Amino acid sequence: MFRPGVGAANKVALRPSTALSQGYLKMLLEHNKARFNDWLIGVGVAALVLGVIVYLVDRPPSQVYFVPELLSQYNGGPFVFGLSGYHMPAFLHAFAFSLISVGIINSSFRVAVGVCLIWLFIDGLFELAQHQLIAVQIAGYIPGWFKGIPVLQNTRDYLLYGRFDVADLFAILLGVVCALLIIFLSQLKKQRRDNAKIKNKN
Repeated sequence: MFRPGVGAANKVALRPSTALSQGYLKMLLEHNKARFNDWLIGVGVAALVLGVIVYLVDRPPSQVYFVPELLSQYNGGPFVFGLSGYHMPAFLHAFAFSLISVGIINSSFRVAVGVCLIWLFIDGLFELAQHQLIAVQIAGYIPGWFKGIPVLQNTRDYLLYGRFDVADLFAILLGVVCALLIIFLSQLKKQRRDNAKIKNKN
């Protein structure tokens, strides 16, 4: 890189370092591009944003831990998302985190299935934990030091005042299935694109 006032010798000396930096940056970008599936991550993040919107417009702030009353757009009227708004967060959570996790790992479809099943288990377990018979038992084992710690301090209220719903379990399952379908189509498209590149080279 040439700077005013720098001699020709110094100008030449700067070139190798600049080339190395540019080469490293290019290699890093290519590595990250190959490592991550940006499209899956983008769809997952968009789903999370939609979930936040559901909480902002269709839930009273007193029922949502992370939504302050100042930001809430809930007016007590008809749900913006209709009846689907009841179960949409359960669907979107499983759907979004399955896509984001698989997009970051960017491995085979078999691994993707395993990742999605893990999210199915996690979300399903948290939903079951809200069942009255189970929640009372678990709440007794919540340590006192959870109080005052963000997110963890809400654990007891989540269990005791949350509402178990079988429909949410189906929403979670549907979210994982939809995520797997998108992952499959994404990998199929990539495989066809790679095959086309190989044919063009030959």
